[in-house]
Amino acid sequence: METQLSILSSPCNTVVIIGFCAPSKTGKTTFLEHLIPSLIQDHRFQGKIGVIKHCHHNLSNHHNSDSNRLQRAGAHHVQATTESNFDHVLSSFPQCNLILVEGFRSAPIPFFLLKRQREDKQWKAPSNIITTIDLTHFETSIQQALTTIHRLLLAQ
Repeated sequence: METQLSILSSPCNTVVIIGFCAPSKTGKTTFLEHLIPSLIQDHRFQGKIGVIKHCHHNLSNHHNSDSNRLQRAGAHHVQATTESNFDHVLSSFPQCNLILVEGFRSAPIPFFLLKRQREDKQWKAPSNIITTIDLTHFETSIQQALTTIHRLLLAQ
């Protein structure tokens, strides 16, 4: 895996991996819940989308869990995990063209930093941020993410 572009390659397929980070309760899952259908509708992207969600608490399997919300948004596979080893989680993840990662701030992948007006001074962002997305302008933030993801997909 290359740290800068976060691309995994095999002779048959290339996978782009992008992380999304923000302090708790910023709206990471809600953002992904809106981004996934936008990616699916975007004529520039064709492929399977997977989501890996790092959880710091017990996993829930109820109807409105974050995992179920992301699945209903159109992700082909969603894996919520308390596992701390990102490479281990990734090695068992099904084949997808694009993997969106929520959490795993220490993973060697590029991150989109999601921000709201309020800041959590206790929270430490990873060093490999490729763009910052302001969630106070939601439609613009989705378009910004689509453009950046498309650019990463073209770079493969």
